[in-house]
Amino acid sequence: MSQEPRLFNEGYGFGSRGTPRDFTQEQLDCAKHAIKSAVLMNLESRAQVTCLFLVIVLQRDITTIIEECNRQPQL
Repeated sequence: MSQEPRLFNEGYGFGSRGTPRDFTQEQLDCAKHAIKSAVLMNLESRAQVTCLFLVIVLQRDITTIIEECNRQPQL
């Protein structure tokens, strides 16, 4: 018995024939949470790399630079 090939193993919102399928609210909430977490982690790691770069390049005290990085920009 042969089966037709599946696109993306029926993942990524598409069925075996490449047609959109329905999602539960729980699945949507989980996906939204995962995206938000990934974006925030990316932003956090960039801030840490920037602070480390400033420490190395400017040869300043780490606590001073962290305080400067954590300040809210004034618009």
